[in-house]
Amino acid sequence: MLSPLGPVNVWETEYLQRLDPVVEGHPVRHFTQSTAIRPFLAQMTPDEATRYTQAYEAALCDAYSIEQDGRVLLTFRRVFFTAVVPRSS
Repeated sequence: MLSPLGPVNVWETEYLQRLDPVVEGHPVRHFTQSTAIRPFLAQMTPDEATRYTQAYEAALCDAYSIEQDGRVLLTFRRVFFTAVVPRSS
């Protein structure tokens, strides 16, 4: 898609972020509730949002185990790209 513009470089990096314990719920849910999950919850009734959050919490517990100190290691992937567009004379 970008190759007609010039050379394109693409790479991905996996980051690990240690999330601190939270008072209520899973640390990953707390981390994502104001960004990635927010648009979904905004479209739900309060009852739907509660059921969704409970199911999300259960899935997070399976995917991201909570360490003894209450922290969680969150792995997330980022894809980067650069394109070099030749200058026109």
